[in-house]
Amino acid sequence: MIKGLIFDLDGTLINSIGDIHYSLNLALKYHGYKEVSLEDAQKNTGRGFRKLIVESLPINTSDQIIDEVNKTYTKFYGEHYHERTYGYEGIYELLKELNKRNIKIAVNSNKKDEYTKNLMKIIFKDIEFTAVFGERIGIPTKPNPATAEEIISIMELDKNEVCYVGDSEVDIQTGKNTNIKTIGCLWGFRSKETLEKENPDIIVSKPEEILNYLGE
Repeated sequence: MIKGLIFDLDGTLINSIGDIHYSLNLALKYHGYKEVSLEDAQKNTGRGFRKLIVESLPINTSDQIIDEVNKTYTKFYGEHYHERTYGYEGIYELLKELNKRNIKIAVNSNKKDEYTKNLMKIIFKDIEFTAVFGERIGIPTKPNPATAEEIISIMELDKNEVCYVGDSEVDIQTGKNTNIKTIGCLWGFRSKETLEKENPDIIVSKPEEILNYLGE
């Protein structure tokens, strides 16, 4: 029986691509680079800020320039990250029901820790989370299992009682690297084909479908 769920943030709980895309293009334009499409921004989101910048700049861009653009993007995103971001339809209701059932829930994101925590307070302010973690200095990001392992320890659950929920290949890989069950979500930033390649235990098209999986 599943007693704990670890959720990805971007593309799983919240649709944040509007703020990501807007801030990214502000940074690229500021440094004289070509703006990217919404689709490309979405495709490259989920592996942390720097990876997003690397994928948005020309091949063989120097580390120095990557770092400069990343710094600018971080500044712009810090100013705009909550303006076009919202919870996906059905997510709030799912989280409330999980709280009601005493299922422990947590967030593991590659978004910076400050923004991750702030968005939870803004969008899901009355939802009780066991833990909320974003990217932290000195701790490897997903798909490394370090933070997921930490969350399971905080939950005080066995691994067979915890499931990882996410919309991307990075999330499914994180769950598998942690040796826990995985749920792929179709409403996020990746295609069904991308998720199927990672062989999650189940793929859901609506948040409420997750409830049907808890007793299996």
